[in-house]
Order: sequence, then structure tokens, then C-alpha cells
Amino acid sequence: MKKLKKINTLSILFLFTMTILSCSKNDDSDSAPTSTITDIYLLSNEPNGPVVYKNGAPIPSNYKETFGIASSIFVSKNDVYITANENIAPGKYIAKYSKNSTITILSDITQDAYAYSIAVSGNDVYVAGYEDNGIAYVAKYWKNGVATNLTDGKNTAVAESIFIVGNDVYVAGKERNGSRDIAKYWKNGIATNLSDGKRDAYAKSIIVIGNDVYVAGYEGNGSRDVAKYWKNGVATSLSNGIQNAYAKSVFVSGNDIYVAGYEYNAAGYIVAKYWKNGIATNLSDGKSNVFANSIAVSNNDVYVAGDENGVTFYKAAKYWKNSTTVNIVPDVLEYSSFVDMVVNTYSN
Repeated sequence: MKKLKKINTLSILFLFTMTILSCSKNDDSDSAPTSTITDIYLLSNEPNGPVVYKNGAPIPSNYKETFGIASSIFVSKNDVYITANENIAPGKYIAKYSKNSTITILSDITQDAYAYSIAVSGNDVYVAGYEDNGIAYVAKYWKNGVATNLTDGKNTAVAESIFIVGNDVYVAGKERNGSRDIAKYWKNGIATNLSDGKRDAYAKSIIVIGNDVYVAGYEGNGSRDVAKYWKNGVATSLSNGIQNAYAKSVFVSGNDIYVAGYEYNAAGYIVAKYWKNGIATNLSDGKSNVFANSIAVSNNDVYVAGDENGVTFYKAAKYWKNSTTVNIVPDVLEYSSFVDMVVNTYSN
């Protein structure tokens, strides 16, 4: 999330709005543009470890398979941050993040821990995730490596997305209540329930624009999972509930709400798609399993990152611009997945 320089109060709202319109998960501010440049960062999990692609070319790094499975990316000025989870023993994971390949460990080896989302504000690094306390998973976030618990540890809970606005920390996730999972978000540690606990529900992505809080996720209807988003706690269904559907990422540009995810078709295949203001656009033809994991919008262009489980190959990372597949180097990334992305547009 962008952290603004000290300016007069009347300028803050204008600059914040323009920032959200022009970039995704970045921390750059510039003066009035003379020309614009758009950089696309894609975070991929590959057999030899995570890879970050900038405009189609891999960024040199010392990531290895032992770094773990990457989950989230954030770009602040010229610094690239990613989160990952390392499997150190059967069923045992360590949460960590890196800044330009310099690794910070967030947990120890005594309990399972997972890092799923990262945000940077000024010099502060925030990571959302969860950790086992021996009884249940505790939803939490780390600020500069120091943990803040969001739940009391009596019921299993997870934190999967984090967003920073000034001094406010927003985290989306879910918490078990009896036999059901409740979708929720926390603002500075105070929880807001998004579902009533009658059906399982999950919050996967959060973004805050002004006073409005947007969360994407999904909720059961008794027989299927329904993709949806919540604006200030009010739900909008994106799928009709006939087939399972899942919302994974939300982005807001002006008055438009974009959500990326995927939905099963009648033939049993998974179709990658995004919704703009509730209207779906398919990104795949429904003849193989294709997933959309992350979405960003810049200069009216819609970018989506994901992966495909094909008929003749196991898995390949995929990336779309305005619904058209973009081939990067190498053209087909076998055994890979784009799990997250950043679109950074700035003046030159």
C-alpha cells in the first residue's frame, strides 16, 4: 500500500485515489506525468524455487527450492518483497519473506507457520499468515518480524491477505466457529464477520479505498461454493451457485470492482475468469483446468495471473492482458504457477 509523503490534508484524498487507479501493491509516488511506464511483476513457483519475472524476464536472485513455496509479492520503489513457506520436515513449515533475496525468518521450527500476504508501508514490512499454537492455527500478522495475534487460539483461524492504509492494518481471512468457517476481516485487530456461520465461507483478498472495504472470497450455499465479494460487509454473489466457483483476488479502479477467480463448467473443467462489476469474462475455453489467482488494473488494461493444468502437461504458468494470453520467456513454463502479480505504472 502506498504511503504518502507529508502534504496538506486536502491533497491526501486526491493522491490516494490516483495511486489506486494507477498501480497495484506498490509504494511509488511521482509528480505530474510526462509519459508513463508500466512494469509487470509476476511471481512464479517453479521446480528450482520461486522466480520473479519483470516484464517477461526473470530477475536474478538466490532463491532456491529450499526457500519454499512462494505466496505473495509486493514492490516498493525498486525493492521486491515476496513471502514463502519452507517445508523443513513432513508436515512442518516455516514462514518467511525476502527483500531482494535477503531472507527474514518469521517463525521457529517448533510449530507450523505460514506467510500468505505481504505489504510495505514506508520502512515497515507487514506479513499476514497463521501459526500453530499446539491446539489450533492462530491468525496473525508480523510487522517487521514482530507478531500480532488476531485470534485467541481457541479456534483454527487463518489470515490470507493484508492491506495497509496509513496507520491502519486490514487483514482478511477466516475463523472456525463450531463446525463452520466464518469469513472475516480485521481492522487493527478488531474483527468484522462477513458471513453468519450457517455455511462455510472464506475471505481470500482485501483492498481498501477511502472508507470502503472490499473483500473477495466464496461461501457455500448448501451444495456448491459461490464466488462473491463483500463491500463494507454487504455481499454480492458473482456466480449462480449451480457449479462451484471461487473468488481469489479483488482490485478496485475508480467505480469499477474487478475480481479474479475460477468456476467449474458442466463438463467438470475449471474455467479461469474475472468479473467486472459482476459481469464475467472467461479467460479459458473450458477444455482444461485453468486458474486465475491475481488481478490488477492499470490505464484501463486488465491483467490476470494464474496457471493451467493441461491435457499434455502437468502445470504451466499463465498470464493475460485484456483476456489475451501473453507469452513470456520462456513461452511455456512447465511445472510452474503464477501465484501473484504487481502492476506498477509510473511517470517517466
